[in-house]
Amino acid sequence: MAIMHPLRPRMGRRMTLCIAVSIWIVGSFFSLPMLIFFTTFVQEFPNGDNRVICYAEWPDGSTNESRQEYLYNVLFMVMTYFIPIASMCFTYVRVGIELWGSQSIGECTQRQLENIKSKRRVVKMMMVVVSIFAVCWLPFHIYFIITSHMPEITKLPYIQDLYLTIYWLAMSNSMYNPIIYCWMNMRFRRGFKQFFSWCPYVHVPPEGLTRREAVTSRYNYSCSGSPEAHYRIVRNG
Repeated sequence: MAIMHPLRPRMGRRMTLCIAVSIWIVGSFFSLPMLIFFTTFVQEFPNGDNRVICYAEWPDGSTNESRQEYLYNVLFMVMTYFIPIASMCFTYVRVGIELWGSQSIGECTQRQLENIKSKRRVVKMMMVVVSIFAVCWLPFHIYFIITSHMPEITKLPYIQDLYLTIYWLAMSNSMYNPIIYCWMNMRFRRGFKQFFSWCPYVHVPPEGLTRREAVTSRYNYSCSGSPEAHYRIVRNG
């Protein structure tokens, strides 16, 4: 069973701001080697082409020959790939177990069943997001690990094209998230339509009743429309 803490105070604005600033500081720290050690030079290929290559000149050697660069790539992969995937998978698996395995006490109402289905769809959506993230970023990290062990790969004729393909695949990960949200989340899809409601042929359907309005309307109907409830109110009044 999940442990609930209803009286525990929620995260405040200051704590949220500190966490966001810490994330930016850690991200900037991991990006510093690219600013300090990276430079450019002209490389000649066997077919006669000359290309400007951006590479890292670390204190203990050039790129793909530096022990410091290899350790940096391994640490970067662990911190930005394996730890996020592991934490997200652990969190969503626990949430999924609670949603699919929990049993309600008594009879579930239609509203409760709809809420459970909605939460399950959110868990499925987030698992799709995690899977897309894993697929897009895995070739990027593997490329640097492989080239550290086999630096001769970087001298192949089409290696720069391959690297650009892997790089753009990793960068395109952010593009897929709004598409997944719009496909699997009705509330996001409605907000997206509202944002572009000024465009022709974009129709935004009227929003349904809120939970409070639904409960109020159901209560009014039961009190005014049910003869038994009306008799009970008159008798007690």
